[in-house]
Amino acid sequence: MLLRYLIPCDARFYSQYAVPLIETCPEHFDLDGFRACISNDASSTTTDTDLQPTFHDFETAFHNFENDSNAQYEMHPKFGRYANQWYQKWNVIFSLDHMWNWIPKKDGSTGDDNDMMQVDDALMMDNNDTATTKRPFQTTTLQPWLDHITQRHRIHPDHRLLLERIYHELLRLNQTNRPLALVGAGNINTLPFFPPSWFVDKQPQRPSTEGMASSFVARFVPPYRLTHVPERWDLVFLKGLTVMDISNQPSLDPIMLTAVIPAYGLTVVKDEKTGYSQLAMVMKKATYGNLEDSLEREIPTTYDKPRALALSVTKKIKDIHWEYVHGNVHPRNILLNFADYVGDLADITFMQRANESYRQQQKRRWSEGMHNTSHGEQETKEDGSGRGYGRWPYLAPECKDMVMNGSRYQVTTAADIYALGIILWQLVSRVTFPDNALVDPFIYRIEPIPGVLKEWEDLYIDCLQQDPSKRPNAYTVYRRLEKIPEHVPVDASTTEYIHRRRSDIANFLKDHRLQGDEASFANVGDEVWTASVTRLVNQGLERYPSIIRFP
Repeated sequence: MLLRYLIPCDARFYSQYAVPLIETCPEHFDLDGFRACISNDASSTTTDTDLQPTFHDFETAFHNFENDSNAQYEMHPKFGRYANQWYQKWNVIFSLDHMWNWIPKKDGSTGDDNDMMQVDDALMMDNNDTATTKRPFQTTTLQPWLDHITQRHRIHPDHRLLLERIYHELLRLNQTNRPLALVGAGNINTLPFFPPSWFVDKQPQRPSTEGMASSFVARFVPPYRLTHVPERWDLVFLKGLTVMDISNQPSLDPIMLTAVIPAYGLTVVKDEKTGYSQLAMVMKKATYGNLEDSLEREIPTTYDKPRALALSVTKKIKDIHWEYVHGNVHPRNILLNFADYVGDLADITFMQRANESYRQQQKRRWSEGMHNTSHGEQETKEDGSGRGYGRWPYLAPECKDMVMNGSRYQVTTAADIYALGIILWQLVSRVTFPDNALVDPFIYRIEPIPGVLKEWEDLYIDCLQQDPSKRPNAYTVYRRLEKIPEHVPVDASTTEYIHRRRSDIANFLKDHRLQGDEASFANVGDEVWTASVTRLVNQGLERYPSIIRFP
């Protein structure tokens, strides 16, 4: 069945490697009680002279794969061709939009060819090209597997629904691209679901959020793990997904999860407090940490690295803004995966469609069949009560105004640009905002930097305009960054300023770090001071102080 929808080398890997190996230990793949739906012509991908031997272990299968050019993509071996392709091939097999191919065995069934033919007939219409390209790709065909993993891992109902939505979007995208991909003129986006048992030695990351899903660093140990593991497939980052309000959660475009937000796939992580499992993105562990750690570690001597970082982050925001608002741009959500001067955005918790009103969102969800508010879901109130989410001080001033005016809280692309403006200022000042102390508006003030490059200063001041309509868009920011000259040294007065601000902050933190049982916000006069953490709800946001000190 799936062979009809794969390019030849993937079809060969599927029938000659994946299916036989999975059948030796289906429980390790969460496929116990399931069989691959392969029609009798599955052997058409091979000839009598090149049939593959039966593999008893994955390492032996991999060594055979190294010499099987018919199962490989075309790529030069110096790029780690074989090991990386081995993992990529499994990602194709377990991509969400291919899981309809695994069907439950009937009671007492041995899963013989007759069973497979019956399923083949049930899912396909003879000699009808339109039906054969569409019928398998439906939620109903995926339902048995979804029910199986939901029950096994006790997936929270809201996260189960979100998983179905991601599946819908992946289908829509890949079905559009599949005809081109099958002739080598396009790509198919893969987004596999990895069983949680494939992640061991989970280390929780420092808690810098409140009311949000946890994140972990873990070791990736699938059954097909190799003795010599490529670095990118060894330690991974599990970014928990927070479902705020499933009736208002945006439909997630998988291309955002694989291109703009570089996710390998999805898994679930158990929440010990509720007993439910929640979705998490599986991402590359950032080799160079996140941008916030980098800001605290280094002091630049030229503008080259800040410029390169700003360009890479702005490009990601620019790409997102074609259709979405990120809604939570800040340095901890910028991962340095491939170099310490290239940033990748993480987190999709607050991502929503750009330029779409509340009523337009609801109309679209009804048209997509996503209007069901079962499982205790609540429609978002028009008055926006309980909103004000994100990480302060990266929240744009209009967000505070929305809360003060009682209007519906909704972030915009201009709000992302405001957060980017703060990051541009931080890339030179090296000031970071603590999650373990209240942010004193004087100690952590955002002010003019002595000796800063004028083009740089003009850019972040424009991004920090109080009026969102006066901020540049991401494309304009990117073009202005490109025009900043290279190899410009950082002025001595700027370096002195960086050291002075660091010293002031270090002295402040000696006496003002929060203890474990202390609240992360407090009333100070007429203001609410808070630690810089990401929250689902920023209580009292209208009373948060302004730390912008530009004339």
